[in-house]
Amino acid sequence: MMNPLPVPFARRALKRVDESGPGEHEFTVVTYNILADHWLQRKVKEGTAYNYCPNEYKISKQCMNAPRHTLFMEELRWLNGDIMCLQEVDTPYFERILADEMSLMGYQGMFAPKCKPGQPEGLAIFYKRDKFVLEETKTVHLNEQVPPSLKQSDAEIGLLAALKHTISDNLLVIGTTHIIWGDLQQTVTQACQITFVTNALAEMVTSYESRGERVSHILCGDFNIEPQFPSYQLIKEGGLSEKEMRALKGVDYIRWAPSPTPPTQLLPDQMSLLNKTNPHLHHTLKNVQSTYKTVLGAEPPLTNHEGPGCVWTLDYIWFDSANLKATAALETVHREAIEPYEGMPNQFFPSDHLSLKGHFKFAVPLQTHLQS
Repeated sequence: MMNPLPVPFARRALKRVDESGPGEHEFTVVTYNILADHWLQRKVKEGTAYNYCPNEYKISKQCMNAPRHTLFMEELRWLNGDIMCLQEVDTPYFERILADEMSLMGYQGMFAPKCKPGQPEGLAIFYKRDKFVLEETKTVHLNEQVPPSLKQSDAEIGLLAALKHTISDNLLVIGTTHIIWGDLQQTVTQACQITFVTNALAEMVTSYESRGERVSHILCGDFNIEPQFPSYQLIKEGGLSEKEMRALKGVDYIRWAPSPTPPTQLLPDQMSLLNKTNPHLHHTLKNVQSTYKTVLGAEPPLTNHEGPGCVWTLDYIWFDSANLKATAALETVHREAIEPYEGMPNQFFPSDHLSLKGHFKFAVPLQTHLQS
């Protein structure tokens, strides 16, 4: 049963910057870290997080009648994205419930599990079957993108898909990723992972361009970095300036969670990694801009809220500003809507992250594209 009054996630305004209106050629992209049951229940058991969450919303989403699953599906239906990019999707949840439920809503999905034992979750991309046709999909294990000397022990991945827009015949290469959190103490590892997944997306784009295709690209997900991080500029600019490289060697730009003794310097293993990877921290993806920064003038004030002092902006939708126009973005929930419940998840928000949604149009009009 739907809530009688709009739940807080639905009290969000759409900011539109394209006066021509949506039109049939506009498409929408959602990114959403849905909080894996694996991590929620592990942290609850350890007593390290989510003590404010009502017990019934701690029940696994893998139960069809679980309140968190019901609330999550209600939000997905409300978001109604043409493409849905999800992070922290429990493997059994995708296989037993989510893929089928999304299919009933008109979506086709793909899933990439993490390859590290003990982490039964991964990434999913769903697209509307009446809007896009799948040309290719690829799972990128970030460790496989680097020389043996630079391999790390994490299991982070990227999921890429080439989708043909059925109305305009334009090709979109979209990627989603979940960069390591590491309590914000593995910022060099983050920069490496961002470099690897961005270059993997660029390689797929280049592959289609070499066949004469006109290709646009989007990269979205939970990057676990804030706008003041050097890695934010790494995504946007394709590399790090001397100033940003100096910043990456320290920790002054990081907003730490409440702690009696926050770190004052970069961990030794991170400094060692930076010395080895410094020449490789760049990517070839072109014309990268943030959807929310472009439409709203700034990134959201928060996309993650786990209680007082644990409030960050970590999620982004990056788009190809040469071949796509960002026409609108869904504003995020204000902090005041969350703090009466202390943090997320709760009875109104199914995850500890907020969903983001961007609206786009292909820069080349239909007639021009077909004539060329």
